[in-house]
Amino acid sequence: MENRLSTSSLTVMYDSVFYNEGSKKFHAWVSSAINPCVISELEVFVAQQLNDSGPAAFVERAEGSYNMVFRFRAFNGNDVALRIPKPGHTPLVLAMEKVANEVAWMRYLKEYTSIPIPHLYSASSQTSNNLSPFGLPFMLMDFVEDHNLRDFLAKLAAPGKDADADADAIRSTVYEQLASFYLQLNRLHFKEIGSVAQDPVSGQWKVTQRPLTMDMHQLLLGVPDYPTGGWPSKPLRRAGDYFDFVADQQRIQLWELRNLNVRHDRTSTCDAEQAAKIARHRFKARVGFKQLVTLFCKPGDDSGPFLPFNPDLDPRNMVINPENGRITGVFDLEFTNAMPAQFACDPPLWLHRL
Repeated sequence: MENRLSTSSLTVMYDSVFYNEGSKKFHAWVSSAINPCVISELEVFVAQQLNDSGPAAFVERAEGSYNMVFRFRAFNGNDVALRIPKPGHTPLVLAMEKVANEVAWMRYLKEYTSIPIPHLYSASSQTSNNLSPFGLPFMLMDFVEDHNLRDFLAKLAAPGKDADADADAIRSTVYEQLASFYLQLNRLHFKEIGSVAQDPVSGQWKVTQRPLTMDMHQLLLGVPDYPTGGWPSKPLRRAGDYFDFVADQQRIQLWELRNLNVRHDRTSTCDAEQAAKIARHRFKARVGFKQLVTLFCKPGDDSGPFLPFNPDLDPRNMVINPENGRITGVFDLEFTNAMPAQFACDPPLWLHRL
């Protein structure tokens, strides 16, 4: 019998060489595209979008994993955030879809929940009205200046008998709000798997777009020439259909990578026998996952309801007022989808990191 391998060894890492090419592309783009003339254009653009009576002033620029944010101070003194996808870190073929999905979910959740979604002033609705200096989709929203929630929680005294009573009270306040967010999302039901859109005539919201997930986004960034011909073009009706799609993604990723991407100590050579063993187990794991789909997703019993789920609904993408413990902003909803209930009903992954 083969020796057991750690579960982590079954994870197929992305092609770091290819991913680094995207980083180089982004840094080259910043060097060529961000200059004082462009910033001046953006100041005029922001003022026009706000219908303000005076100019907007550039404050600062920040970067996340996939997006770049330009902060401006409007003539009335309020700060706004102009956000665009980062070239090289967002596949251009998905950029418009990613922004459109996020805008739709922001508006939907603003209407149906009390989650503190920033006010959205404007956004690209189609390629023809992309942000002109860059030719990229954009969204313009309120800038919420507070403390990052993950950092705030990390600095609180650890819970326990010796913990500070005030710290425990604030922690409870934070967790109550987070629980409320998840409960509100759990009450929103959809008939299909994918992203929402609002009917321009009736004003009703429903799932009309295919699911666009973080995994799909990452596969295009981390696997050279990853094929997308098998991706859904419309919403999915069954949980089994979605998990079959995930299984296919994992199988294709395994075959499309240029090497095994086996973790090893940089100071030593790779153990060829161990690498072969890992490759076999990765293949078996993916075949096994495919077999489990039919076991847990019975036809006729996996047709919903489907619930909103976002893997990035995490304290690192939230801000808090440290004085009263109130969460004041929730961001980065770009990979939200109506998903099989299994996702929404699992404990959030971020809990084990706190």
